[in-house]
Amino acid sequence: MKKLSALFMIVVLALGSAFAAGSGESAAPQGAQSEITKLDKDITVTVPFAVGSAMDVRARILMEYAAPLMGVTATIQNSAGAAGMVGITEMMAKQSRNYELSFCGTSVYTAVPLFNKAIYSEKDVKPIISTDTEQYGMFACPERSGIKNADDMLSYSKRLKYATGAPGSMGHIMCATSMLMLGLDADHIVTSGASVNLAECLGGSNDIAFAGLGLARDYVKENRLVPIYTFNGEDYDGFEEFGYKMPALKSLGADFSCENLIFLGARKDVPDNVVEFIKKCVTEAMNNPECQERLLAAGVLEFNIQDAAGIEEWMTNEIAAFRNYGPQIGLTLVK
Repeated sequence: MKKLSALFMIVVLALGSAFAAGSGESAAPQGAQSEITKLDKDITVTVPFAVGSAMDVRARILMEYAAPLMGVTATIQNSAGAAGMVGITEMMAKQSRNYELSFCGTSVYTAVPLFNKAIYSEKDVKPIISTDTEQYGMFACPERSGIKNADDMLSYSKRLKYATGAPGSMGHIMCATSMLMLGLDADHIVTSGASVNLAECLGGSNDIAFAGLGLARDYVKENRLVPIYTFNGEDYDGFEEFGYKMPALKSLGADFSCENLIFLGARKDVPDNVVEFIKKCVTEAMNNPECQERLLAAGVLEFNIQDAAGIEEWMTNEIAAFRNYGPQIGLTLVK
């Protein structure tokens, strides 16, 4: 796992670049030529997942530091369901006096609309800035399933049960694709989130559970769950201090990897100059060492600061990958 000092150096360099790109003068929302020094409306940040989820905690930390710089109140709106589709649908459709933003992974705008009848697509959000790359893996409870590592999973005598979100969600596509490539017979256990996946794995409702590596860290540290494999492009060494090696799928013979870019985006009706000002304030907030420390403590593994162009390119590549893998696991494209 990267040392904290090295991680901070990467973040500072990336943030310095992003801040320089977004620190020029902008017109005020009313069309005046003076630079924006304060937003003329409060903001609402939709987190399409439950209160207390990893995404929710990160959004609240980020807004705690960014909102004062914008000079407004930031309200976090949680609306969970359908792998994020419920919250984003509500955000897109509602009448609002505030500037409407969202904080979530790119998959909510890519995988979900590809395989579900959504009223929005990736074209309906203005990317502002990304914060980090969410990394995922599969975990097991040896006391319940007897699975202690990848070899045990591959030789499992029963039909595997894996827990993740609804069909068409990023987690489902990742898990089902990995099962297919590994040649495993498996049943999908639908849950409402990664925290539920891990809790139910401890209770024996599933054999292996999908979750973010940061979210599962304490379970591994306490020897309650063991890491089975990661969806990263290479083996993950972050659990070695607890005595566990976590192979990448590629190490198990499956040529597949996937990570999720977490980003702040704006609804299309938010003016461009307002978007630039929000980007400037969020970048400054993330350059605060205290904010960084709290985000790392909340499960961020690797900061990945990208501007709108980088986020759009990420989503384009993600859509292409999901278009390829989705039909292979029985999903039907709706767009």
